Amino acid sequence: MIETMAAGTTSGTTSGTTNNATKSATRGMARSGARAPGDVSAGLALLDRAGADLLAAARAQTTTDRYLHAHLSAQRAAGALVAARPARRVGRAGAASGRLRGRDGRVVGVWDQLRLTAPEFAEWADYLAVCGRRRLDLEAGGGPAGSREADDLLRDAETFGALFRAALGLPVERPGVPLVVAARTSP
Repeated sequence: MIETMAAGTTSGTTSGTTNNATKSATRGMARSGARAPGDVSAGLALLDRAGADLLAAARAQTTTDRYLHAHLSAQRAAGALVAARPARRVGRAGAASGRLRGRDGRVVGVWDQLRLTAPEFAEWADYLAVCGRRRLDLEAGGGPAGSREADDLLRDAETFGALFRAALGLPVERPGVPLVVAARTSP
């Protein structure tokens, strides 16, 4: 999907450290230097990281790791579009942090930011927010992700990332990486 995937770049996480793979895309925006909406370079950096997480999901040894990495990839792709496009601010703006804030002053999550920044992706935001609740369940030690559940999210994250690349005017490429047959349970 992304040029760095062909080069074999990974996100720096492994199946043994899935908790590291659960950092939010908005924190990733802060680390990559996204201080204000409209920061295209930060958006591209997040898109590259999303591609690396997609590759990690495809190579995951367990269905749970596949699910976690696929969702993180989608979350970072959403963060990339939020970072690259100027946002419509609602209520009080978080001028110092560059983050969107709701009317109550709290920071708005990446899925809410996506709905505000790119309303055409509102259905995706709703769907992936539901997947995020399942991700939290998996991180808390809930039952392992099913094979179909993990594979469906991986395909959806790939589609989601391709749509974002197109929305940003970037070329869309299919990764040449086959899925690894993942075990049903996490170690």
